[in-house]
Amino acid sequence: GLAQLRRLLKLAKRMIWKMAWDEGQRVILLAIGPDEKPTTERVNAAGEGIIRTLAQRAFLPWFLGAAGEFYRTLHDRNSRRPLAKPAAWTVEDADYPYNQSEIKAAQAAVANAGGAAADAGPLGLGAERVGLTLGVAAGLVPFRTRLWIWKARVDGVRGSEQVADWGGAVRPSVQVRIRRGYVLEDGLRNMASLSPAVMRGRVVVIYVNPETGEEEAGIDMGGLFKEFLTDLCAHAFNPDFGLFQYAEGDSEEGRSLYPNPASGVVFGPQHIQYCYFIGSVLGKALLEGITVEPRFAHSFLSFLRGRYNPLHMMQDLRALDGELYRQLLFLAAYDGDVEDLCLTFSVTESAGLGGEPVETDLIPGGRGVTVTGRNRLRYTNAVAKYYVVDRVAQQATAFMEGFRRVLGRAAPGLLMFNEPELQLLVSGSSREGIDMDDLRRNTRYTGGYHDGDGTIRRFWKVVRALTPTQQALFLRFVTSCQRPPPLGFGTLNPRFTIQRASGDFFGMIGDDRLPTASTCFNVLKLPAYGSDKQLREKLLLAIESGAGFDLS
Repeated sequence: GLAQLRRLLKLAKRMIWKMAWDEGQRVILLAIGPDEKPTTERVNAAGEGIIRTLAQRAFLPWFLGAAGEFYRTLHDRNSRRPLAKPAAWTVEDADYPYNQSEIKAAQAAVANAGGAAADAGPLGLGAERVGLTLGVAAGLVPFRTRLWIWKARVDGVRGSEQVADWGGAVRPSVQVRIRRGYVLEDGLRNMASLSPAVMRGRVVVIYVNPETGEEEAGIDMGGLFKEFLTDLCAHAFNPDFGLFQYAEGDSEEGRSLYPNPASGVVFGPQHIQYCYFIGSVLGKALLEGITVEPRFAHSFLSFLRGRYNPLHMMQDLRALDGELYRQLLFLAAYDGDVEDLCLTFSVTESAGLGGEPVETDLIPGGRGVTVTGRNRLRYTNAVAKYYVVDRVAQQATAFMEGFRRVLGRAAPGLLMFNEPELQLLVSGSSREGIDMDDLRRNTRYTGGYHDGDGTIRRFWKVVRALTPTQQALFLRFVTSCQRPPPLGFGTLNPRFTIQRASGDFFGMIGDDRLPTASTCFNVLKLPAYGSDKQLREKLLLAIESGAGFDLS
């Protein structure tokens, strides 16, 4: 039962931690030498010695691999249907020698390794131990700690591409002109040909009025690009566009996306190029720490992280097509003569909009192989594989290639996360509303405002009372992103700032003004309003207007 499984999990967790953390430390020190300081340089130089030492202790890699595989299988299953509480998977309790200083050392080492030039400081041992643990059973390390390590990794990669080697100067940027209302079309035309290296660099967006052709007054210091990327993802992942579709097995409240198997019918041969481009866009969002809206199917997230477990194929089919899943269960339990159902190892689908039905073999010569009571389980597995993997393989492969190429050296770090954690990395927290306590703790004030000011007290009272949708619009108004960062507002860079903005402005005085924002610097410019009602009305008018720089 579950109780026995949890006891086995606890045993596996102890074995992995003992071998990967404690024994891993001894192996590394033996390979380096007892009198040597374990710097990154020496750990790397001793790599062959570490392998020889592990080989001499043949039981260690075998047990570590077996325990790690058992742990990962359970952890994968837990991401679909919880088997134990979150604390049961990690090593945060007092029974484990959990060394935060070594975790921080590993974080710094990862950041250095991602940069253009790494400074090999005294960080090797911590990085090696944490790296070994993450490689075998990443879930042992608390999620928040892994997020910090991921952040260090992508910061290092981004810094190496966007900052020149000399004196921290910013490398030249690529400019793209985007017409308001034509985000997807102009994004495809101007960015699809950019190489992964250029995409990892700094991209500057210039918004253009589609009617007059005039450039908007805003200068992109990061905010306009965030806005553009968020809008582009909203359009590209919309099922009405045709590249992605909703999983039919999901509820209306939590619908998830996966590649549209018929995208080739909608776009022709270019659909693979589009999938690659949209994948690179999502990779860029992850690299820049920009949260976007799409929520993906569990199976597609497995492809993105680079490790799909076929043991979960039937459960993934259930999420994509609940009716087909139930039909296969019926077949697996059918008491009658299976041959009477007249099934063969093939599937027949429409070729698209009004197209002729097309029959596809599930195995070589499948349409000539009858499904019987003896081979029906093979048939159900083949059908599940076809619907979950094979029919979207081209689209998913192209998307994943664009996604991972833009992430560059950061891509292997995705294996630190399971599928729900990766979704959180992409989209931020999906909880209803925004944690206003967290936002307020990480807010700074300028222009004469302070936390006890009357206008500031009114502001926090008003935003707390907004609906979740209005709170998301407010966050987008100030930061260009509708969801908070995965690690909370403490990692928002620059910090959220409320600046006093009263006085004359184009003939309007004091609280006649609307609030405005500088999304590049996450600054809300808030006039000193005299009442809760007025502050609410002006704030809602500003955040719901959907206008560009012309508003302010």
